Amino acid sequence: MPISSNILKEKALEFAKRFGSDNFKASTGWLDKWKQRHGVCRKKVCDENNAVRGEVCNNWTTGVLPHLLEKCNELDIFIADETGLFYKCLPNKTLTSKNEQCHGGKHAVESDDEVSVEVCIQQPSKNDVVDSLRYLNLYLQSNDNTTEDHYEALNKLEAFFAENIQKK
Repeated sequence: MPISSNILKEKALEFAKRFGSDNFKASTGWLDKWKQRHGVCRKKVCDENNAVRGEVCNNWTTGVLPHLLEKCNELDIFIADETGLFYKCLPNKTLTSKNEQCHGGKHAVESDDEVSVEVCIQQPSKNDVVDSLRYLNLYLQSNDNTTEDHYEALNKLEAFFAENIQKK
């Protein structure tokens, strides 16, 4: 479980009471000095670890992927990514030793408070794009809070898709 500064201060107050020190104050200054003395710092628990080297990704996207895409129908192409769903809303930073590395989600994976989720979306067809823009236009017309900026943004979006659909 990630440990925040407030948790550490509360525990210090508990220990002080338990050992009979009624005048102890767990101030921010006390905590800063304690962390400095014991080599403790605040780090992000889940962070990417650059597990794949850049040249491997570049080789894949410029060398392998184009040949695979030539053989596919555009409606058979999906974008997918895995993410972690933390359902107990634990903090993403913790107090830890300066020498300890916190990356790649290793601390979170050990927890039962995470579920892996695979998110996937299909490339929309040209008709899907046109229909979505039409529905968005109808929504904007029926909404009392719609401003000219909304219509301007919709026009730019329509122009972008029209230009990109014609290229295919």
